This record gives sequence, structure tokens and C-alpha cells, in this order.
Amino acid sequence: MFVFKMAQDFFEQGIKSVKEAHPPRFRLKNETPWKISLPICLLSFSLELALKGFLTNDVKQKLMSDKKGHKLAILYKNIPLDSRIAIENHFETCRAHNYYFFNIIYRSRNQQSKLPVESPTREKILDTLERCNDAFIQFRYLHEFKNSVYYFDFNTIIKLIHSCLAVKANDLGVKP
Repeated sequence: MFVFKMAQDFFEQGIKSVKEAHPPRFRLKNETPWKISLPICLLSFSLELALKGFLTNDVKQKLMSDKKGHKLAILYKNIPLDSRIAIENHFETCRAHNYYFFNIIYRSRNQQSKLPVESPTREKILDTLERCNDAFIQFRYLHEFKNSVYYFDFNTIIKLIHSCLAVKANDLGVKP
């Protein structure tokens, strides 16, 4: 329950923060990525906690010992299949936080980056998690990654966090 409540609090603060830093007409410029650093850190950490809430202690310890305990895609892939199916089903029908956020895609001038393609739910989630795998670290230490390639899909991440929390709330028998 503790991890669920923490994930929920980080999510709520992340939504509040992103709406403050991300007005509808916001345009990301090379000198402004710090404005969205806090909301991305809050949302990324919320997702990490929400995903860990579905894992057993043994799986969490194994991932931490393998230095993979913060990788969003790996955490998601280690969730039991029935929970992933429930999350994906909720994701498909979820209308919460129906607000359009832009996706952050930054790359230095000499680097190429493929844009994500629309795909079925599981592939979309996995593609987004792979692209945002290290978002918490990258945006927490953005000053060290200034000329790196980074990506963040607000819409998919927010919807995924909400879906994880809704499914977990149902498992715990509490109100989301």
C-alpha cells in the first residue's frame, strides 16, 4: 500500500507540475528544457513506483542486484502477464487526463532519431518505455545530458501511470 500511495502522490504532483510548466502554447527550445525537467522526474518516478508495486520482493531484489531496478521497460516486462493484460486493457479504454501534451524529442544537430509510430497497445507501451527508459536519470541530471538524445511521451506515460494505479487500486480494493 505504501508504494501505491507514493506512486499516486508523485503522479498527482507530476500532473500539477506539468500543467504549470506546459501551457498549451509551450514550445521547447534548446534553452528551455529545464522547465519540464521537474514534471518529467515526478512522472517517471511515479511510473517506476507504480510498476514496482506489481513485482514480488524477489524480482525487485534481482533487478536491483543486476542494476536494472530503475529501467522502466525492464520493470514492465517483469510484471506478471495477467497484471500487464489488465493494465493494457485499462490503457485502451482510459479517458482520464485527456489533455494533449507534446512529446519531447531532442537530438543534437548531427544525430538522427526515428519518430515513434502508432501501434497496438502493447507495442506502443513497450516502445514508449524503451524510449523513456532512463527519463528519471536523464532529466534529473539534464545538465549532464545537454547534447544527448532524449525523448519523453507525456501522453502515453501519463495514461500508463493512471492505468497502473487503477489496476493496483482494484487489486488492493481501494479507491484510485
